[in-house]
Amino acid sequence: MTDETKGGNKNEDLLKEIREDFAYFRDYWRENYEESKTDLRFVSGDPWEQDERREREDNHRPVVCPDELDQYLNQAINNLRQNQLAIKVEPAGEQAKDEDAERRSDIIRGIEYQSNAQTAYSNAYSSAINCGFGFFRITTKQVSKDGEVTPVIKIIPNPLSVYLDPNAKELDWSDQKRCFVLDLMRKSDFERNYPNAQSKSFTAQDFAQADASAWFDGKAVVVAEYWRVDGYDPETGEGGKVVQYITNGVEILDRREWPGKWIPIIPVLGKELYVPKGGDVKRMFYSMIRKARGAQMMMAYIASTEAEVYGMIPKVPFVGYVGQFETDGDAWETINKVPRSYVQVDPVTDATGQTVLPIPARPQFTADIQTYEIGKESWRRSIQASMGIMPLPTAAQRQNEKSGVALDKIQTQQSVGAYHFTANFQLSLQYAGRQLNDLITKVMDTPRQIGVRGQDETHSLLHVVPTGQPAPQGIQPDQIFNPQQGKFDVTIATGPSFQSQREEESQFVDLLIQNLQNIPPPGSPQAKIMALGIRLKNMGPISDEIADFLDPQEQQQIPPQVQAQVAQMQQATQELAQENQQLKLEKQAKVVEIQGKLEQIKLQHASDMALEDKKLETQLTVAEINTKAQNMQERMAFVEDMVKQLHGQAHDLGLQKDDQAHAQQLAEQQHQQALEQGDQQAANQSMQSAQDAAQQQSASEQAGEGE
Repeated sequence: MTDETKGGNKNEDLLKEIREDFAYFRDYWRENYEESKTDLRFVSGDPWEQDERREREDNHRPVVCPDELDQYLNQAINNLRQNQLAIKVEPAGEQAKDEDAERRSDIIRGIEYQSNAQTAYSNAYSSAINCGFGFFRITTKQVSKDGEVTPVIKIIPNPLSVYLDPNAKELDWSDQKRCFVLDLMRKSDFERNYPNAQSKSFTAQDFAQADASAWFDGKAVVVAEYWRVDGYDPETGEGGKVVQYITNGVEILDRREWPGKWIPIIPVLGKELYVPKGGDVKRMFYSMIRKARGAQMMMAYIASTEAEVYGMIPKVPFVGYVGQFETDGDAWETINKVPRSYVQVDPVTDATGQTVLPIPARPQFTADIQTYEIGKESWRRSIQASMGIMPLPTAAQRQNEKSGVALDKIQTQQSVGAYHFTANFQLSLQYAGRQLNDLITKVMDTPRQIGVRGQDETHSLLHVVPTGQPAPQGIQPDQIFNPQQGKFDVTIATGPSFQSQREEESQFVDLLIQNLQNIPPPGSPQAKIMALGIRLKNMGPISDEIADFLDPQEQQQIPPQVQAQVAQMQQATQELAQENQQLKLEKQAKVVEIQGKLEQIKLQHASDMALEDKKLETQLTVAEINTKAQNMQERMAFVEDMVKQLHGQAHDLGLQKDDQAHAQQLAEQQHQQALEQGDQQAANQSMQSAQDAAQQQSASEQAGEGE
């Protein structure tokens, strides 16, 4: 308790203002909150008014409550839970850097994780869906004995305990200057929580200057948070000090100054409409089921009537006159359980004794259940239409025709039907992000270590070093954060759920690895286009890192001289790649050409060898004829000499083949030089063969002349 609240009530003017504001706020929001209470009754599964329910129950008539709304509400709420939105900080000037913006985003994610903020978000969004209003709040908690505090996100369970400023115009209520948050306490709890309070009896006299029914119901007292922006200049939109007063309507129990510049009560609202009511136009907020309540009530009527009709079906199997069942009474008692060939009935006559009355008969009653079922289906479609949901069934939704594409379209249509709630939640989350960003600058004014959470859900520590404070020794620069440096703004990152992001990232990386050889060099125009496409997919942090590698964001900070050198190197690399490709093509052409020439050489050599063999055979025949007159010894010596000569020629031919194979291998490895050497060698071989043949022919002729 502050000095301002001690020593009696010195704030009568302030209390009067609070009571007047409270009465005005309650009256302004009365119709909205009455409708919200009705919405919550329908959501809880009870569409019946209390008087009508009591009348039916007193007359033993069925009171059925078919639940047709809950499934559609769960679809809308769980769609947000599956695709959670994220607060993202971006530079907005005054020495703001991307690195600091990312650190602020990590700090906010850490605050959300430590506060279990998703519970507060889901509760506020669910309340907006169910009754048109939902709220969560931002507060602070002390984290050290030195008085260090950190922002915390808290849930506001009861959406009807908050009264916003009726004069606010912004959709996110960021311009409100007054706000009430109510808490109903038992008297014993109040005495324990506020032991210095002067008023503890809580009689009607205590609330003589206030509306007693608004602050005290006889058993519990209302303790209100009254938020007010003091010193605000509406013309410039600057200035203002946010103050929280705690009051029970008759005294100020406490006063606290809030470090932020906005009232930290974040509303999440339903569909906003200005509706004519009683000659005036009222600002109304609609839940998702507001226009479906009539159809749900009709389904309750039809289901109750159907149950009543079922109850009218006779439970007695046979109806007859007194005395007709006496003789065969045992058989009639078990006639619906034991099969029998026949049962007997005692004849009974009328009062005259002349006419025998009819035998027992089974009562005939057919309930027209089909008519009731058709009526329920009609009103079910009305519920779906009023909630923005596709009526069922369609051809794509029958049991055997549910393809993946069809189901995706159905889910998308259902999400679009309730998207105005999601859009309002995005505004609220962005407003909360602005408040958290503002608090980071103001409350983190001393050196400390804080836990942060990265975009990839990893945890780490960050060293907060405000302006003018020395940085810790041995700490990397990327682990240091100055909360007073730079100006930043807040946006909302929308996209698929974390699980679907991981699956899509995994598929993308698998595809990327298979095509690594086709990835353009970083910084090239092709790489920039590819990076833009990756960022457009919004698959997650890993894909963002790949996009940053292909299109480095720091490239704009590289000096022009270095950029020119990089461009020259890239140009030289491209020219070398083109030249290398041209050499590969020329090599392939030369190899084909050499192979063709070698084939020609082989064919020519084979033809020459066949001609030489023919010449030698002729020479041998002539030699045999010419040497028939000589003795056998001379002829044998001549033949041996000729065989040795033929072996020598065959050896020379084998060497020539080896030389040709060696020439072919050199031609394939050494491009044009190998080709020229192969051509020269082949020419030399041809000349050598011609000379050898000429010498052999000359020797043969000389031998013939000698003989």
